[in-house]
Amino acid sequence: MSLPMNAPSWSQLAARFTLNDSPQHAELRMQCFLLIRDEKERVALAKLADYDGWTFPAETMKFNESPDEAVARVAKAWFDVPPTEVWLERVLSFPATSHEDNRWYLIFVYGAKAPADLKPTPDTEKLQYHALDAPAPKLAMSHADVWHALQQ
Repeated sequence: MSLPMNAPSWSQLAARFTLNDSPQHAELRMQCFLLIRDEKERVALAKLADYDGWTFPAETMKFNESPDEAVARVAKAWFDVPPTEVWLERVLSFPATSHEDNRWYLIFVYGAKAPADLKPTPDTEKLQYHALDAPAPKLAMSHADVWHALQQ
């Protein structure tokens, strides 16, 4: 069987795995988050036109993509001038908290220091730094779960 000419290659597919033998057909979603900290240790959050709420710079990982490759892609996708020094901080694993959501998340969280010339891409409406020990602003999707996990 051949694929249509416009079909994505395996390396372009999102890394989502469905467990079909469970009654709820649980989905494992692998994601990569980039926590960029300023000199006061606050983390950068972005406001995007397409999302209701603030987001960390993050992307769903692609099939067969390593976490290090994913964080490099996140940095390039979110910033015209990205951070250059990046490290793996932790790996989070948790179920989605929405009652209608059957996803389980595996999230690779990378840290970075904000360079003086950090510049988001034009699709970012606003970039702000927020203290992790303060109440979270309204966050989009699974980003609220990540915010909560980072405070523990």
